[in-house]
Amino acid sequence: MGKEILIFAIFIFLFFSGISQSDSLPKKNKKPFPCEIKLNDGSSYKGYIEGQSDTLILLRTSMGVLVHIPKKQVSAIQAISIKNQRDSLHFVSNHSQSTAPNYYTTSRNAFLFNPGGVYGSSNDLLFYTVNYAFTKNISVGLSSTPILLPAALNLRGNFQIGHEFYLGLTAIAGDLTYFDSKTYLLSGIITLTYGNERRNFSFFGGYGNFNNWILPRRNRRTGITTTGNYYVSRNSSFAGAAFLSIFPKLKGVYVTAEGMVYPEVNLLTASAAIRFNRHARISWDFGLQHFHNMNFVNGWSPFAHWDYFTIPYLGFAFSF
Repeated sequence: MGKEILIFAIFIFLFFSGISQSDSLPKKNKKPFPCEIKLNDGSSYKGYIEGQSDTLILLRTSMGVLVHIPKKQVSAIQAISIKNQRDSLHFVSNHSQSTAPNYYTTSRNAFLFNPGGVYGSSNDLLFYTVNYAFTKNISVGLSSTPILLPAALNLRGNFQIGHEFYLGLTAIAGDLTYFDSKTYLLSGIITLTYGNERRNFSFFGGYGNFNNWILPRRNRRTGITTTGNYYVSRNSSFAGAAFLSIFPKLKGVYVTAEGMVYPEVNLLTASAAIRFNRHARISWDFGLQHFHNMNFVNGWSPFAHWDYFTIPYLGFAFSF
């Protein structure tokens, strides 16, 4: 009798051990549902919960990537309503904390913002832009150099107009000196972006107006005074395109290229870089930037004494 009781006890132990072990493995939900998972460090993920265990949640993003999220790192899980499902889930690549998919070299695409987030970028470690996102569609920021000269305010509006299709509108107003209101820059930019955080394209178009107040100058050697109190005004339309793609099988490594043309000032720029995104909140890009003086007849160019030149490029982007 004692032997039968021992065998029965072992059977019960193995039975419940099997249940416990199978429960520790991720189970697939019968019907995956869309949600946003917020983590203790402030970051968040959006997608479909496909399964979970006692310790893990399996989340499928809009790009098909399966993310394993430890439950101990989760602060909240919010379901996404069916009505907002399309917008929310296709926004996952733009709403993530990763900065790299949003930037090319000198420009940004039209992906939606993280509400309440601060983001920015640097070009050649000389020109900086920092923005604050009030909503997923609107942000306001400042563009300048380390000495705050010149400085410009920018207002950005990014909107989703279709599946993986986005429209960006940017207005820029700046002062080229500290106190002279007669020296200023005004610009408007339209951006169309198609794609996701793994690969996207953007097309740019806009118009800029540059006005520079020239002060009178006296030549000490000749005594001749150059007439002042007049404007040097330059107006130019511009257009361009940019591309970014992740390297296959290389996590956090992107290749990007960008080209812009300014016909009225006879300038063409092109750049290509490798962007590294080892940390979600900051990415660095290294590459080359080319400037070409198109030298139109009777034209004016900021590089009048150069036909073309190429320089190394270094930049970074961040968010928090």
